[in-house]
Amino acid sequence: MDYEKEFLEKVKNAPRGVKIGRVILRVACILFFIVATVELVVFIVSVAVPELWAEVESEFTDVFDRVQFFGLPVLAALYVVAAVGGLCYLADKSRFKKMASLAAIILLVVFLIDIILSVRSLVYDLIAPEADVGRAWLQFIFSFIGNQITGGLYFIGWFMQKDYMGD
Repeated sequence: MDYEKEFLEKVKNAPRGVKIGRVILRVACILFFIVATVELVVFIVSVAVPELWAEVESEFTDVFDRVQFFGLPVLAALYVVAAVGGLCYLADKSRFKKMASLAAIILLVVFLIDIILSVRSLVYDLIAPEADVGRAWLQFIFSFIGNQITGGLYFIGWFMQKDYMGD
């Protein structure tokens, strides 16, 4: 009980940057739950509906497209683990809070890989002879919002408070 009071007092008297980092991390955790749900729904619906699966399968022109598509459930699982770890980190409870630091570093790597794959897919989609420019940009924007912005917010929020929280 004394530890909880001490922790709450520490958070209450934290510098402004740490408080902002806590808010950013909390927002990123909530966004991770939303993005994970959307990515799982997109994957399940794309595989379950034969008409959509035929369309998705026809887009597998190279290995990178396959990795990007079949990576959706893996990313969703990573996002859920990162979100739970981040929320435990903010509450300073559970052994699961150590996942926040690991998830932040992994998300930085995923962020870099995903931006490369997304830009590559956008360029390939735009230079294709039968290019659907609107769809290519829409996929890029969804990927950017879902992965880069959310992962970036998580990393920034964790980074702003990591030294203050004793991590």
